[in-house]
This record gives sequence, structure tokens and C-alpha cells, in this order.
Amino acid sequence: MKAEKKDWSPWANGLFLSLLWLGINVGDRLWLYLDQGIPAWDEANHLTGSLNYLAAFFQFPGWQEFWQVSNKYPPLTYILAVPFQIFLGKGSDQALFINLIFTGLLLWSVFSIGKRLFNAEVGRWAAAIAILMPRFVSYRLHFITDIALTTVTVVSFACLTHWYFAEKRSAQWGWMVAFGCSLGLALMTKQTCLFFLFFPILWSAIASLWQKKWEKVLQLFIGGLVSIPIWWSWYSINFIYLFGTLEASNAIPASAEGDPPLNTLKAWIYYWQDLPQAVSWLLLIVPLVGYILHRLKRFPTRKTTYRLPEKDSLIWLGVYFIGSYFLFSALYNKDSRYIMPYLPIVGVFLGYGLSQWRGRWVAVRWLVLLGAIILNMGRLFPLPIVSDIF
Repeated sequence: MKAEKKDWSPWANGLFLSLLWLGINVGDRLWLYLDQGIPAWDEANHLTGSLNYLAAFFQFPGWQEFWQVSNKYPPLTYILAVPFQIFLGKGSDQALFINLIFTGLLLWSVFSIGKRLFNAEVGRWAAAIAILMPRFVSYRLHFITDIALTTVTVVSFACLTHWYFAEKRSAQWGWMVAFGCSLGLALMTKQTCLFFLFFPILWSAIASLWQKKWEKVLQLFIGGLVSIPIWWSWYSINFIYLFGTLEASNAIPASAEGDPPLNTLKAWIYYWQDLPQAVSWLLLIVPLVGYILHRLKRFPTRKTTYRLPEKDSLIWLGVYFIGSYFLFSALYNKDSRYIMPYLPIVGVFLGYGLSQWRGRWVAVRWLVLLGAIILNMGRLFPLPIVSDIF
């Protein structure tokens, strides 16, 4: 049997991710250049928040008033967009240059998770699948907090993943400090980041207690402390507004929009039915078939090795996916945007499934990537074809 080629070098991985980053952002900027539409209400509301912070930077009112400029939404996204509006001008298109940062961080974090749990090959395909999902292609074109939330949440999970599976003490402490910082930034983006990170943190804590790894329990505690200076100022000042926000963003919209009640099956399969639209049938079916055929041992023996046992890696991904799916399904208000931070983790699993196409079937991987790029180009710059069926 012919051995597979050696995995790519670090610079080749970097080049692959850089080309993805460049292609995605060039396509987005071209679409924004051609678009003459007026921002929708939600986008305009978030743009107003950023413009308010732009004014606050030039007329600094004091720290308490500064944090009260946005008392409903944590202001990290608004603040990060300010420099782009200072140097490039005011407007939604200018504020969206912030996605240059977010797409880069998202690509790195997804690749990093895939590489740590499996290998660099899985990380590459996971990053490509995540960044090419139709849900992200669509929402990257609007100045809303969901892309920022997805990025910082997945970065936090990447740091937690590296910490959880780290073997050296120095690496454990380093990754936990990084997790504390990223958790603080996630909380300064949107509170719902905790819905995605709660079960992985809980799983880590229980596993550490069960195995009597007291130092790892201490590290988790220290990570929480590290996050506090980052989010404390805004939350301590605007804490009272969070109660009204919870009611206004959950129960009231759910009733007005006719979302299914929690005592019905529709409420619990809402996001499951949405998954093909979020990911696309192409990026969903082919990797799943690859995974099934791999389990049935229909492919040649894999020559590359994984850094961890497959079972441990899949369980870790499942904790994040199942936990976040359950928590968001339990909320009255349903919206495809709310659960976006779980999609890159779905992308890691799909990257694992796509990488199973090997031997004489290895070309399937590249055909899927090419097909996803073509379909997304069709969505951004539609021709008289029906690309939505894919």
C-alpha cells in the first residue's frame, strides 16, 4: 500500500490559512463596495453604539459615563470599531474592517483546536469549512455583534482546549491565563458566551476533581480571577440593566415572533433543522459520509497519526456542541444568529470527517472546498442559478 505524503510544514499551513483569510476578506469588501443598501434596524443600532463611543473618545466624560455609553450591550465590538472609523471614515462599511481581525482570529482558533485534538490536516479542513459556512458569509456583511461573539468565544474554547489537554505545568498555566483574558473579552462582547463555555468549564472542573488534580482546579479558579479586571468595570456599572435586557431579548420577542413553546418538539429541533442552512448541504453531507465510511473501515488505513485518542477528542467537541445546543434550545426566543458560536466547533468535526476521504478518494476534499467557494461566490454575486438548493 502506498504511504500518504508527510503532513505540511508550518509555513505551508500558514500560507493556506492566509490565502483563506485574504480570499474571504477580498470577497466581502468587494460585495460591500458594490452594495448600495441601507443598514437594517439592528445593524444601524449597533453602528450607532460604535459612533457613540467614537464621540466619547474625543470628549472623554470619565470612566463611569464612558461605560454607560452602551448600557444594554457590552461594548467591546463598538470600541474595536472606533479606530477604523477614525482613520477610514464613519459608516457601516468602515466599521466592518474590524472583520479583518475577527476572520483571522477565527481561522487560527479553529485550526488550533483541530490540530490539538487531531492533527494539522484536520485543523486546515476545519478552518476552511468554518469560514465558508453560508451563515458566516451572510453575517460578515453586517455590523452586528454576532461575528465578534463567535470569534472571542471560539478563541476562549481554543485556549481551554489547549489547557485541558496540556501535559506540562508551564503550558497549563500559560493557556489558563490566556483563557482568562479571552473569557474577559468574550464577556465584554456578549453575555451569552457563557452559554457555550459553561459545560466545557464544568466538565473540566469535574474531571479535575475526579482525578484529584488539585492544581488544575486551582488553575481554573485563577483563570476566572484573571478575567475579572477585564469585564468588571462595565458590568458593575450596568448590572441593573441586565435584568431588563433578559426579559426584552428572550420572552417578549419569542411571543411576538411566534417561536415554538418549550413543551413542543419543534422548540428542541429548531436549531437541528437550521443546521443544513447554516452549514450548507455540501459541507454537511460529504464530511458525514466520510466519517461513516471511516467507522465502517471502507477507506485505506490512515498513515497520519492523531495527537489524542479519537474518542477523547470527539467527547470534548460533543460537550461543547451538546451543551450549547441544549441551553439555547431551552430559551424561549429562537434565532439563527444566537447559536452561531457553536458552528465553528461543528466545523472541527466536519473537518475531521472530510479528512477521512483518503487513498484514491483524497480528491474529494479539494472538490468540496472548490464547490463551497463557487457556491459562496454565487451567494455573494448571484447569477441566474439557484445556489440555495445546495
